[in-house]
Amino acid sequence: MRRFAFLFTVAFVILGIVPVLAQDAPAKDPFAITFIHESPYYPMRAEVIRVDQTSYGFRVIYRKGTASAAELYIPFEWFVPGGKAALITGDHPSYPNLVVFTKEGKFSHLRLYVRTSVQDPTWGFLPSSPGLAEKFKVEEIKLEY
Repeated sequence: MRRFAFLFTVAFVILGIVPVLAQDAPAKDPFAITFIHESPYYPMRAEVIRVDQTSYGFRVIYRKGTASAAELYIPFEWFVPGGKAALITGDHPSYPNLVVFTKEGKFSHLRLYVRTSVQDPTWGFLPSSPGLAEKFKVEEIKLEY
């Protein structure tokens, strides 16, 4: 009986080791971060200084680097469900800001986070002028850094 128990234990250990030795998978980095569902979109954030509303859309002035500013024009036609832009209002301390999403290096869509109250100093109004409508005829946004 002892011999049978010893042979059974040896066979059990050998059969338990065989699957481990049969694996051909390379060793993984134990500190690597893996995501189950990696997004194809890449977000780029910009700190907004001022948002000016016009009859054509929004002119957004944002920080470019540490000491300069740039502007971009977002037409109202983009702010539709499923469109290229979303306007999100709130009173979070990080507002106003802008997040531009790219997919495979090309512009996909954007989110403009603004203060709820239009009385906030970050809101403004830009009166119509000659050539202003042409600035809002854009197909994509590219942030300058």
